[in-house]
Amino acid sequence: IVLRAAMIRRDEVSTMDRVSIELFRQNAWANERLLEACRALPPQQLELTIAGTYGTIGVTLTHLLAAEQRYIRTLSGDVRAAPLSERNGFPGIDALVEHARWSGERLTALSEIVEPGETFDQAYGGKRYRTARGIVLVQAFEHGTEHRAHVTVTMSFHGITPPALDGWTYGHRTGRAVELGA
Repeated sequence: IVLRAAMIRRDEVSTMDRVSIELFRQNAWANERLLEACRALPPQQLELTIAGTYGTIGVTLTHLLAAEQRYIRTLSGDVRAAPLSERNGFPGIDALVEHARWSGERLTALSEIVEPGETFDQAYGGKRYRTARGIVLVQAFEHGTEHRAHVTVTMSFHGITPPALDGWTYGHRTGRAVELGA
């Protein structure tokens, strides 16, 4: 596998870039779909949590989107006029929807232009790191998937049917996977 990665041709890189764009389109779609499902919940249900997850539904969604803004700042320097911060608590679903649209558009755009192998130096936790920009995109995608799963598992545990956020549902809902019949 390592040898294969080292031998990738330029035309394959452009194909992989197109795949990363699709992944971030799905990420934005899943965030907005989950937020719309949570909009229908009464406020006390946004306070639900279970052991093994990040926190309450509201706190987890806030963390997910605040982190997306930090990834965007790391990759582009772009900062929202009123950035989201976990320290300020859960701002409500309507505010999170606006933050999700902002970060979804920017992460998708960044997935088109970021050179995955280009590196930058950063300090974190008292240590210095050299990090490939592509790793920040990987982290952004994985982080969103992980915390959306926390929210949907919490919903299920408490008897609330969560929205389907998987790739097949995304494909069907966006016309990228179409039933042809029997």
